[in-house]
Amino acid sequence: MKLRWNHGVVTLQEPDDFKAFKVVVDGDESQFAQVSQDFARIATFDGPGTAWVAQAALRALGAQGRDPAWSTALDAMVEKARPHGWIDAGTGAIKAHVEWVAATPRNDD
Repeated sequence: MKLRWNHGVVTLQEPDDFKAFKVVVDGDESQFAQVSQDFARIATFDGPGTAWVAQAALRALGAQGRDPAWSTALDAMVEKARPHGWIDAGTGAIKAHVEWVAATPRNDD
């Protein structure tokens, strides 16, 4: 499961992959301030490498959040992550690695 930022829009991709969880940014770290702002209601950032994603926001990002089976699977993922320190004890936010995917220049020669 990944949250992808692309030109100011955040989408949930691969929502049924509960074994991998990350934030993917189509850009580079020079856009960190804008990305942080665009994620304001979804996640908070410790820096460019780590985001804490609100469970409620994750559930609201797509129709799957209304599916009881999907919610149960997300709950199971959270419980598996908890012993590793990947769940914030106060907020319940889920820790995610942030992957910056800068566009590579095209060589049209």
